[in-house]
Amino acid sequence: MTGLIVTVTMLGDWHIGSGAGRHGLVDRGVQRDADDLPYIPAKTLAGVWRDGCEAAAHALDTGTPGPWHAWVKYLFGSQPALEARGVLPSAGDGAPRPAALQIDSLHYPPAAVAALRGPERHGLRAAAVFLKPGVAVDPRTGRVEEGMLRFEEVARGGVRLVGRAALTGFEDLDAHRRGCAAALLAAGARLVESLGGKRRRGAGRCRIDFTGVDVDLGLLGEPNPPLPPR
Repeated sequence: MTGLIVTVTMLGDWHIGSGAGRHGLVDRGVQRDADDLPYIPAKTLAGVWRDGCEAAAHALDTGTPGPWHAWVKYLFGSQPALEARGVLPSAGDGAPRPAALQIDSLHYPPAAVAALRGPERHGLRAAAVFLKPGVAVDPRTGRVEEGMLRFEEVARGGVRLVGRAALTGFEDLDAHRRGCAAALLAAGARLVESLGGKRRRGAGRCRIDFTGVDVDLGLLGEPNPPLPPR
């Protein structure tokens, strides 16, 4: 198992919702960790990272499923439900493939967490999030609906969140295949511009970086890259 350190720099304010609010005050709350600070759940990061890698694979395979799509499946696992519906190409063997990439959730750096612990630091922890007003728009008229003023929590940008990831079986690959996997992960990370809610409206701008493996983006230009192991 090969370990990675993953860093997400939030370049703008962001929202990863908890699915709940506080009656009379907040309609949509931000997910918080055990230290009462906003964080990025592993599932959220894995989803956007996979999307970035799929976009890269689509370009590298010139729009048809090819070796780079196979590397996406190797890294992030198969999606049997989507394959059954025809949204993704099926492997044909009927066996789901586990993900080689295992991602932990990302949190404020340990030094920052230590500095913000304790009841006397509650105000500083609370300042990591602010309330943002919003309204509901009638889809038929395009006008603001009366009585629909809403407030949602938004985490402040300008912070770095860190966590760990691991590539299972990576050390068993030959050097060429390790290079292809790392290059695709790097390309996918560069294609992720935002995460969280309302990212298509400008929220959640970010940059993903990782260390722990050597990256040679020149491998992405190979006409016949090797396939991952079955």
